[in-house]
This record gives sequence, structure tokens and C-alpha cells, in this order.
Amino acid sequence: MLTGASNITIENCRIHDTGRDCIKITPGCDDITIVNCEIHDSGQRDDSNAEGIDCVNGDRVVIRYCWIHDTATTGVYLK
Repeated sequence: MLTGASNITIENCRIHDTGRDCIKITPGCDDITIVNCEIHDSGQRDDSNAEGIDCVNGDRVVIRYCWIHDTATTGVYLK
């Protein structure tokens, strides 16, 4: 069974000017809450694949009251 960083809340943050994705949630990272954040200007190093939030196989992810803008690719990509 894969395990990762879980039961995490990211709140009231401004996340910007990142190399690629602003927030990357990898497999096994579950119960992540992102609330009241401004997320923008992803992909400063590599803009070919740079989401605001990229979630790969994370379960029970909650995103609310966030302003996500000016990302190189997709704002929020849940897969």
C-alpha cells in the first residue's frame, strides 16, 4: 500500500512563481484540504506541464475558496 503525506491543510497561502506545478499531490497523499489560497504563475522554469494544483491519485482532496489564475497549463487537474 502506498502512503504519503496525508491529513494536511494548506490555508491562507499565496503560492506563486514556481518552477512547475504550484501544488503537486502524489499517489498515497490523502485527505488534503486547500482553502482560501491564491495560486498563480506556475511554470517559471518549465511551462510545458505546470498546473496550479496537480493531484495524481490522491483521495478526498478538498479545494475551496481559492483564487487560481495565470497558470501555465491547467488551473486544477484532478486525476
